[in-house]
Amino acid sequence: MHKKVIIRCDAAEMPIIGTGHLYRCIVIYNFLKKKLNLSNKEIILIIKNKDKFSISNQILKSKKINFIAINSKIKNYSLNEINEINRFSSNLLIVDKWGSINKNCIYRIRKNHKKIVLLDDGSKNRNLVDLSLNSLKLTKNKIKNNFSGYNYSILPSYFEKNKYQKVVKKSIFIFFGGYDNKNLNQKLLKNLSLSKSKFRLIMHEKYQKMFKNRDINIKFYKSKDHYKNLKKSEIVICSGGLGMFDSIFFNKFTICIPQYRHQSININILNKKKIIKKLNVKKIKNVHKIIKSYYRNKANFSKLQKRQKKIINIRSIQNTLNLIYKCYEKNTRKAFI
Repeated sequence: MHKKVIIRCDAAEMPIIGTGHLYRCIVIYNFLKKKLNLSNKEIILIIKNKDKFSISNQILKSKKINFIAINSKIKNYSLNEINEINRFSSNLLIVDKWGSINKNCIYRIRKNHKKIVLLDDGSKNRNLVDLSLNSLKLTKNKIKNNFSGYNYSILPSYFEKNKYQKVVKKSIFIFFGGYDNKNLNQKLLKNLSLSKSKFRLIMHEKYQKMFKNRDINIKFYKSKDHYKNLKKSEIVICSGGLGMFDSIFFNKFTICIPQYRHQSININILNKKKIIKKLNVKKIKNVHKIIKSYYRNKANFSKLQKRQKKIINIRSIQNTLNLIYKCYEKNTRKAFI
């Protein structure tokens, strides 16, 4: 069965995976569907959707996006996974997974799919595909058709940027991705509850039962209102995934606590560039000092925002999406020559 575009990605309540890859692919899905005027049958997502991957069901059904499910026990880049992908043929296959593809996989996929795009793949074989984008897993070695750097980010907040939202003073948006691996919400709330300053905390409703008896001002929001509440916040406390880049994109004062090694690398780089503030999980009590420094030096905040805009902006996201579109377009041009 032939499709014009196929996207392979996952979301799961487990370390490393989280929900960021799927939300990023939803942006690509919506962009290409509109740009190429595709029907629901011409562009599909292939996902795992059982057990810890069941959150994929919830997200895609809420977005009214059709998908094809594969066995959740299949290993990434295994022969079984390749066989599942190759049940279809396509003009363009996009793979957004945290891993390293091997040569054998690429050669097998190439038989059924004219163009291949990889997102955040760490393999040295990226030169064998048509386009490789590394915005989170930064690479120093130059490889053909590979673009690496934060300005190649594709953010779920892309479609939300121009929607105005008034900022609420002394409001703190707390978000540690789809999976809170280090129980950062609990540790952070324990410290913020001791604060003498009266802040309004903004958190996802899935934490409502966990914190309902806390003597602290918390507003719980539904998933559909995620960006609305992110934009109205004055301060954002998050980990180092796509949520951090969303916060930078909206030019927020951002405090970041790494959950994984790759997040720590990105947070260290951005902290040195004075784009965000790093907070070590072992020194989480220092969150009060960082928040106080923000209010004491608010005059410097506009300078921070200027630095943020150089890292990620509407134009950089648009340019990155167009790289994927052009990859597809080259394929169709050749078909008519």
